[in-house]
Amino acid sequence: MPGLVLLLALGPGVRAQDAPRRTPAQQVEAILAEVRRSSDVGAAAGQLARIGAQAVEPLLEKLSTGQESVPTRAAILAALAQMSPEQVLGFLASLARPLAPEPRRLAGLDLLARFGGSADLRLVFELGSPSEADAPPSPELQRALEAALAGILSREPGAARALADSFTRVPPAHQAAIVAVLAPRPGREALAALADLLGRASVETDALILYAIGTTARSQAPASDLAALERVRLYLAHPDARLVVLASTAAAALQDAGGVPDLIVLLEDGRANVRGAVHGSLQALTGVRLPAEADAWLAWLDEGLAWWNDRSDDCRAVIVSGDPQDAATAIHEVARQRLFVHEVAPLLALAARRPEPDLARSALRALSALPEPFARATLRALVAQADPELAEHARQALEGLQAGPRENRTLPRLPQLRSIP
Repeated sequence: MPGLVLLLALGPGVRAQDAPRRTPAQQVEAILAEVRRSSDVGAAAGQLARIGAQAVEPLLEKLSTGQESVPTRAAILAALAQMSPEQVLGFLASLARPLAPEPRRLAGLDLLARFGGSADLRLVFELGSPSEADAPPSPELQRALEAALAGILSREPGAARALADSFTRVPPAHQAAIVAVLAPRPGREALAALADLLGRASVETDALILYAIGTTARSQAPASDLAALERVRLYLAHPDARLVVLASTAAAALQDAGGVPDLIVLLEDGRANVRGAVHGSLQALTGVRLPAEADAWLAWLDEGLAWWNDRSDDCRAVIVSGDPQDAATAIHEVARQRLFVHEVAPLLALAARRPEPDLARSALRALSALPEPFARATLRALVAQADPELAEHARQALEGLQAGPRENRTLPRLPQLRSIP
């Protein structure tokens, strides 16, 4: 209809082929001018997509202004999503050689955050580079780069491996972006991926990674990836005090009970900030409140190591198959141990499965008194096990952990357990 109106205005002597043809940019402008409400978006997106590759540049230009209405922006994004990847990516690549103005690259990164894949990581890094090679990217460009990487990871979890492989080939700002997008991912795989990046770049980057591990791991269950724990533990011997402090904090966040002996040795370090951080990590990992004095902790360590060497196997055997009186003594003995808490918790979980109600109840109370991450993880495993009565009492003990800080809560009084098969 608009074309017919134009021909009538030109007069009867003008043929259709004589009417001036509109450029792709003009077509885009005309279509978007008709988008006023959300109900216009679908039809407009289809018309824009049919223009093809020549519409990409004017559409991206519109996005880069940041001044379009919500329906107009939705129509643009929907149109680009309907086009073939080759049409869109071909133009985005042209923005990186040479670098286009930052607003256009920001718009390109926004598209890659929505539609990009692992095959586009190189393009993401190119668009996220600052205009001057030695200058840091602007905060807006760094945020857009991180959003693009996070978008790709959300669609393709396997892209994490590609990011790790590219880590040493990108500048420090891009390394920081990789760490930033790997850290919030759920599960221990993210922590393993972060730990795997340690030692690949600079001391500054290692500090960033250790900090990310420490802040990411706090709310998760104790780590089970021994290789990741070992990589973090290596930094407890680093000559840079800052990395030692960050590694001790990360070890506590990872609940690396196996690193307790290494931390105790550091209480003799000559640097006060190292001793302070290590003391806090030791208390968090063990639940033991000893002064920040190496002699006191070394004596405690010797006693704990002796118990594990001389008594742990006997106690395990008695807990599994000993008579009730001996098993009660073994449970009490195990419950006192705070060295290698990651090994104590499974022993008490075995005791919680004893058929005697009093023994099962004692074991659950002992579990609840362990440092919280280990108690929580083991009680959750018991809640998920098959016997409904044991699962219910483990759930009650778990609720006691969630009631608040340990010093402000009372462990739940568990009802009498009947015989557990």
